This record gives sequence, structure tokens and C-alpha cells, in this order.
Amino acid sequence: MKGRKIDLLFIDGDHKYEACKRDYEMYSPLAKIVAFHDIHTKNKFNDGVPKLWQEIKTDSDIEIVKAEGTYGGDGIGIILEKLGPTGPAGHVDYSGPSK
Repeated sequence: MKGRKIDLLFIDGDHKYEACKRDYEMYSPLAKIVAFHDIHTKNKFNDGVPKLWQEIKTDSDIEIVKAEGTYGGDGIGIILEKLGPTGPAGHVDYSGPSK
């Protein structure tokens, strides 16, 4: 890739905490945008994604766009690269169209 980043990485694999954290740590440096599926659904098949999502949201070096209620309410979390010192800071919550 010669130092270039891919535009979008969508993580929706093993939902155990250690596995999704490993995927994020290994592959997020290669992408401009990282998306996770199932950031809200916590059950016996998905205990790790919601936990990791809560941890990632506290990172001040990224911008978060959180999409709730998508695909049956499981949620898709979207992480954007910061644009640098003059770029956007903090996070933005997107809750879908107003009703």
C-alpha cells in the first residue's frame, strides 16, 4: 500500500472482546474510517464489541460518529481519523432522522 490508507475498514467478525480488540489494534492504523457492527447488542454471542466501543469512545485522538438503531437496533459505530490540530475534535452522535 506504500504508506497509503484504505478508505473504509468494516469490523464484523469474532465478537469476543479480545478478538475484536485485536482486529481494531491490528487494522485500524491502515484505514481512514473504521466501522464496527453490533456496538449495542450484548448477548452470549456478542460480549466484546459493546465493551470495546465504550473504551474506544474515550480516545481523544479520534472522532466518533455513532449510528444507533441500524439493522435491527444492533448499531454501527463509525470512527473517523482526525484531520490534525485544526480538524474536528471530540465526537458527534448521530441518532438517525428525527421523528
